[in-house]
Amino acid sequence: MASIQQALSQKPCLCRCAVFFPAVLAAVAVFGRGLAPGRKAALLAAALLQPAALLIDHGHFQYNNLCLGLAVLPLPAYHVW
Repeated sequence: MASIQQALSQKPCLCRCAVFFPAVLAAVAVFGRGLAPGRKAALLAAALLQPAALLIDHGHFQYNNLCLGLAVLPLPAYHVW
């Protein structure tokens, strides 16, 4: 039983690492062009550590970061294009 619970709690974390983090990194890299490195770091920290994504991501809404990552992922491509 414990292994099933571990797998269920690790899947959202894996989705966050595989989709949300790269999407935010790409968005900061594209939209943060011309910013000082300190400002880019602050922008990245604000995006990754926002309380809404950290607090709501437990329980019933555990895949919100997957949806947010899939929504943010195409934005840098549209901006460049």
